[in-house]
Amino acid sequence: MAATLSAAQPLVVAVMAVTVLHQSTSAWSFAWGIACIVGVGLVVIGPDAGFDAVGILAGLGGAGVMALGVTLTKRWGTPGRCPPDGVRGAGSSTRVGL
Repeated sequence: MAATLSAAQPLVVAVMAVTVLHQSTSAWSFAWGIACIVGVGLVVIGPDAGFDAVGILAGLGGAGVMALGVTLTKRWGTPGRCPPDGVRGAGSSTRVGL
């Protein structure tokens, strides 16, 4: 269930782009967001799936925080002097010779 709710992240980004960034989005953005949730749900949810409060909160919380990160990155941009792999933190151990 948490994976299905985590798939709501593109839909949450579309909503945040409208509300926070005042960008216009098309109906296709919302349609594809819903299709994403349905698609992941069809793959992940089985006949014995149940509702778990912790899983629901984790899925929605993870989708919300990730969507907020994407939205704020769209608003502020990435740091100018930072290389692309430095933004995500990858490759730091190879730069220091470890």
